[in-house]
Amino acid sequence: MKIYRYLGCEIEFKEPSTGDTELTLRQDAAESKFYMLAKNLMNMKVNLKIRANIMNSLVRSRAVYGCQTWCIQQIQMQKLNAAYMSLLRRMTKGGFKRKPNSWSYVHRNEDLLRMAKTDSLQTFVHKQQLKYVTSVIGKDNKSIVKRLLLNNNLSMRPGPQMSLLKTVMKNENLTIDKLCR
Repeated sequence: MKIYRYLGCEIEFKEPSTGDTELTLRQDAAESKFYMLAKNLMNMKVNLKIRANIMNSLVRSRAVYGCQTWCIQQIQMQKLNAAYMSLLRRMTKGGFKRKPNSWSYVHRNEDLLRMAKTDSLQTFVHKQQLKYVTSVIGKDNKSIVKRLLLNNNLSMRPGPQMSLLKTVMKNENLTIDKLCR
């Protein structure tokens, strides 16, 4: 297995899109930073919104480093989002408390996000990717980044091809014309 590390990202030879190696690295970096700041992030005397803002600026930023260009599968995104929600749950008083005679938590993920006044990791990544794609589309037609993003040449690999442009168009339910506007 050949892995190449470039600017803090791990690229694996056999993975055509954002691979599990890179996402594991992102998750580990975020959890490491969270536990470095655990004394402050889990201090219940500080307002949850303030602690969530600190977590988003110092922890989430490590989890989603380079997410603008990720071609990520739904199951990979769910794993990363679950890790983020677990950290947010640790910061919330009674976050891991279960309902009586049930495996369900008292607070659902949506409740935690509402209490912390923040977005899920999945929503944040989708917003970042949309901003990136619209900024690239707004570039000059000679721009290499724009030419690569809008390239129609299909690779020779069998099966459905993932691309950042297709992912953003699907997530936002937009056509290329609407994106260009």
